[in-house]
Amino acid sequence: MKIYKDIISNDELLSDAYDLQLVDGVIYEADCVRWSKSVGTTSISVPTHPLKPVTRTLKKVLRLSTTLFTLSDCSQLLSTEVFLTYIKGYMKSIKAKLQESNPDEVATFEKGAQTYVKKVIGSFKDWEFYTGESMDPDAMILMLNYREDGTTPFVAMWKHGVVEEKI
Repeated sequence: MKIYKDIISNDELLSDAYDLQLVDGVIYEADCVRWSKSVGTTSISVPTHPLKPVTRTLKKVLRLSTTLFTLSDCSQLLSTEVFLTYIKGYMKSIKAKLQESNPDEVATFEKGAQTYVKKVIGSFKDWEFYTGESMDPDAMILMLNYREDGTTPFVAMWKHGVVEEKI
């Protein structure tokens, strides 16, 4: 099994247990699952005490963030402008690391990243964003959207922003 770790924060983001598809030479997309998680308290009925009504709230959670990986939803913190500022800095960091480690990939990264960022910005309100366990503001932010069917969520992760670690 492979774990994909962020090259900036070293956070574990994803594994090859999910079917990863490479898009534009720079993004791994993986279908994931949303499920309902009950939030609140539960009462138990005892014959001598009447059962009081219990308020329960169902919260939709991303399966990735509640199983193997500790991911936090940071969508409410990102406007289009904030995301653009973040992504410019992030891309600059990844490009610098690529120039040191794999200069032949820089052109592929720049072209593919620009294409994918335009896609995200063009439908920004449809995306959700998740940060790794360290919540490092300079590290990768995973992006979540839904397939054309409108029900299948997928997560997007920058290929050049992770290192594969076999476990």
